[in-house]
Amino acid sequence: MYPIVYLIYGVPLNEAVSKRIDEMEADPISAWFEDADGPCGFTEVYSGSAEHLVGYCGVELARHPAVQTPVDLSAQREPTGPERSTAMERIARLDPELAALLPPVGLHLVFGTS
Repeated sequence: MYPIVYLIYGVPLNEAVSKRIDEMEADPISAWFEDADGPCGFTEVYSGSAEHLVGYCGVELARHPAVQTPVDLSAQREPTGPERSTAMERIARLDPELAALLPPVGLHLVFGTS
C-alpha cells in the first residue's frame, strides 16, 4: 500500500461534510443518495486508514504516487473549459447544506492510498 495524491479541480470532501453525510445516511427522509461516483455526489477515494470519507466533487486532473516527500507536482495544470464545466455541474448538484461546509472551488490535493 502506498499513498496517492490526486490533483482535482472542484472541492475536497472534508471531515465536516463526511460527518454530515453519515448523519444523513442514518435519516431516511434526508437528501442522502449514492450514485456511481459515491455518496451524495462526491467521488470517493480509497484511504484505508482514514476515519472519515475521503474524496472530492469535481474532476480529477492528475494522480501521483506519493512515494517521496515532497510530492513533485510540476505537471500541475489548470483545468480545460470542458473540465471546469463538468466540475461546476457536479458541484451545483450538491445538497446546499453540504455545499455550505466546503472550501472554495479551485485546485486542491486529495490524499488517498492504493
